[in-house]
Amino acid sequence: MAAVSLGTLVIQAHAGHARDAASAGTAGFATDDTAIPDDTVLMQELEKSIDLRRREDFDRMLDARDPGELIEHATLTEKALDRRILGIDALFVVGDELFGYLFRPENGWGSGGTDRKAIDYTPRLRRIHRGTAGGPDAFGCFSCHSKGGLDGAGTQSQNAFLRGDGERTGGADQRNAPHLLGLGPIACLAREMSAELQAQAAGARERAKAEGHRVEQALTTKGVSFGRIAADPDGTLEYGSVEGVDPDLTIRPFG
Repeated sequence: MAAVSLGTLVIQAHAGHARDAASAGTAGFATDDTAIPDDTVLMQELEKSIDLRRREDFDRMLDARDPGELIEHATLTEKALDRRILGIDALFVVGDELFGYLFRPENGWGSGGTDRKAIDYTPRLRRIHRGTAGGPDAFGCFSCHSKGGLDGAGTQSQNAFLRGDGERTGGADQRNAPHLLGLGPIACLAREMSAELQAQAAGARERAKAEGHRVEQALTTKGVSFGRIAADPDGTLEYGSVEGVDPDLTIRPFG
């Protein structure tokens, strides 16, 4: 009886594995159920794409005739930004134009002599950065941010070698170009969190000075705890109990 029961369990187990294998095998041939747009919608999208290409070609011709035409649409003065002259949609267009702009020596691309418009001007390229300066690694932002689509990440061959000695890859900080989709809000959130943590540390320092004794302050922002910080009456801060953030209390979501 025990043997029969055991055999039944084994058969059921094999049957289950067979069904799972069959499901896995057919999954590779499954079709996408997403509805294909009708011809009217496809024609509208095609017309938009053609119109965009024509406008881009026209802009390039204008820039060839009058150098600097394209960069005018891809830049924004700090005064205009501070005064909020442009709306969000316009700012997006400016940023998108800057992202797709192919920089030239007269725009600051490369390093070398001061007369960048000279016929014999040749930028000195440095694949491995020397200290904080180096490159250029490409002519435009999109050259290293295309994996997975527009504004995507970079391939391994597009890695940047930062903070090096200008010669050896082993001594540089090798970084891969990250994707750029939705990173703006994350960067803004990191700034807010950093400001709150630093304000808490400054408050602890002022309290310690005013009260004349050691003060401990919990570091918490946006519901996330980063340990505790201690302040002495002389203004010295103790970071031994700080967790998950550097002593400067700056949140770095991108490393």
